[in-house]
Amino acid sequence: MRLLFFNNLAFMSDPHLVTPEVENDRRSLNTKRGMRRAKLEGRWVGKAPRGYSYNRDNSKKPILHWNDDALLVREVFTEVAQGVNTLEEVRLKFRKRGLKISKNAFSNMLRKRVYMGKIHIKAWRDEEEQIVDGIHQPIITPSLFEQVQDVLSDHPSRRADKPSTRHPELPLRGHLICSQCGGNLTGSRSKSRSGKYYWYYHCQKECTERFSASKANAAFVDYLRSIHVPDAVIDLYFAIMKDIFNEREGNRDEQLRAAQTNIDKVKQDLADLDERYFRGDFDKAAYLRLKGRFADRIKEFEARRRELETLDTNFDRYLRYGLSLLAQLPKYYKQASLPIKQKLIGLIFPDKLVYKEGKYRTTSINEVLFMLMQKEQGLTGNKKRTDRTSTGNQSCKVGPAGFEPATSRV
Repeated sequence: MRLLFFNNLAFMSDPHLVTPEVENDRRSLNTKRGMRRAKLEGRWVGKAPRGYSYNRDNSKKPILHWNDDALLVREVFTEVAQGVNTLEEVRLKFRKRGLKISKNAFSNMLRKRVYMGKIHIKAWRDEEEQIVDGIHQPIITPSLFEQVQDVLSDHPSRRADKPSTRHPELPLRGHLICSQCGGNLTGSRSKSRSGKYYWYYHCQKECTERFSASKANAAFVDYLRSIHVPDAVIDLYFAIMKDIFNEREGNRDEQLRAAQTNIDKVKQDLADLDERYFRGDFDKAAYLRLKGRFADRIKEFEARRRELETLDTNFDRYLRYGLSLLAQLPKYYKQASLPIKQKLIGLIFPDKLVYKEGKYRTTSINEVLFMLMQKEQGLTGNKKRTDRTSTGNQSCKVGPAGFEPATSRV
């Protein structure tokens, strides 16, 4: 009250004393309105996000453009979406490749909608919160962004500051169910009289289900040997996927040639501009403005070319690696780290596994993998689901053709 009294007293004696404060409030309000108007137009306001830099569009307004980190940012999102490594492991991996970023900034980057081409506008006064389409080129797809958000929300324990609850001796934990009650099995260790520890899978309820983890793990490796994809089928599948990829994405070589042609053309235009400037056809201001536009176009075409090269290379490398993995599942599984092992188990077996009397059974197997294993029928398998025998009691001694396939997750 005393402060309010003195303010009123000052205003009554000299209104000009409070004029600067009023003017500052007015300017602040105009600034907020201007920033909000820019966002509603689809423009990013503030410091350029990692992977972007500011340039000027035809109306001389700032707009985000890809820089040299754009493709690295895309690879970061792709790797995080796989959900195999912790955020800190991914951050340190890409730090070695030049993407230097702190832990907090890395986590915040993965949550920014700007990378999928969206602008987030907070609620203000009587205006509600909005998400609008940006006018900049997105670095990732909306589906990839959503996959990353799922990983961030579903796996809070992936943060580096929390201890891991996974144990190398229990790779199947989370994928096994009790043969008696159908509940999830967990695992723990017991100390023998000799002082040595032994690991076991066991039921969390009142069942007597309990068996040696080492024997179950070894039996699972044997079980993987029954999942075999012939080399001829792998080669044919790769050729088919390559054709589909080229058909959907367009011919890679043609697009690369077109991108290089555009680069060469703009460079020639830039050389002609230099020559005309030296002849005196342009003043310095016009010359610099046109030169900046040509330089921006060259950067855009070069970024597109690098994107095409990366997509094509990654497709070939990852698909061949994946098919090679299918051909040698037991070998890759034994050599893999614990997170990779658990990821493989989940991809191959969408539903839970049952282990009893030294054998495994499951109600489903990945549908794409199921079709690839159909040696006699090539890649087509049996197209009618009703023709397949729905069997939930197949052991590792029985061929995989008896499994009922689940929805594909590849």
